Amino acid sequence: MELSKPRKNAAHGLARALAPRTGVSYFGSRIQRHIKEDMRDIVRHNCNFVVHTFSETDMEFCPGTMKEIADISRREGLRVWVDPWAVGGVFGGESYSRFVAVNLDARERSAAGESLPAACLNNERFRDFMFSWIDVVLETGPDVVFWDEPHFYLYPLDQMAKDKALWACRCGICRRKFRKRFGYVMPVRLNDDVKLFKEDSIIDFLKIMCDRVKLRAACRGFKIENAVCLLPFKGSLGGVMDWSKAAKISSVDIIGTDP
Repeated sequence: MELSKPRKNAAHGLARALAPRTGVSYFGSRIQRHIKEDMRDIVRHNCNFVVHTFSETDMEFCPGTMKEIADISRREGLRVWVDPWAVGGVFGGESYSRFVAVNLDARERSAAGESLPAACLNNERFRDFMFSWIDVVLETGPDVVFWDEPHFYLYPLDQMAKDKALWACRCGICRRKFRKRFGYVMPVRLNDDVKLFKEDSIIDFLKIMCDRVKLRAACRGFKIENAVCLLPFKGSLGGVMDWSKAAKISSVDIIGTDP
C-alpha cells in the first residue's frame, strides 16, 4: 500500500496537469449581483477560469469591489486570473490611464521626439507604479497574474511597416541605456540594434514584474502563477522577436499569444 500511494498520487497529479483549462475574459460590470450569475453562466459554458481586468480605474476607485468579485468567482469554482487592463497604456485594453495623463515626463517619446500616450517600460517611476499595482492586485488573492501584450507604443501597423522613423521609445532614459549598451547615439531610423534594444527592454520589464509577483506572494504565504501573452505580429512590430527569451524567465509559468 505504501508503494502504491505515490504512484496513484503521481498519476492523479499528472491528470490534473494535463486537464484542459478553458477561460474567458470578463470586464465592464462591477455590480456584484450580476457577477454571481455571470460567473455561474461561465461555468455552465465549460470554463474553469476567468480573466478579470484590473484597470487603473479599478485600482483607484474599487479595489475592495475587485476582491469581492474575485471571491465570488472562486466560490463558483473558477480560477481567477487578473489582467493589468491598459495600465500605463502598455498592456492590451482600451481603459483610461491616469498615470499617463499625470506623469508627462514618464511617457514614451517617438523617434521624432513627440510625447506619446503610453508610459515608457524603462522608466523607474512607471515600474514603481506597477509595483503598487501588484500589491493592490495581490489583495484579491488571484491564482494567476496575466501580463497581457506588453509593448512599446504602436502606430498603425501598415504605417510602421513602411516608415522606419515611426517607432518608440526614444526618450532620454532609452537613449542613455541604448548608448551605454551599443556605444553610439540611438538612431532616429529603426535598425536591428534598436529592435534588439526594444525586445530586451520588454523582457527585462517582464522579468522584474514577474519576479515581484512571486516575491510579494511568498511574503503573504501563497503561490501565484505568472502568465504572459505576446503580440502575434511578425518581426519587430510586436516588440519581441525571440519568444524563447520570455519563456526562459524562471518566474513565468504560462506563455502564449493572441489567436
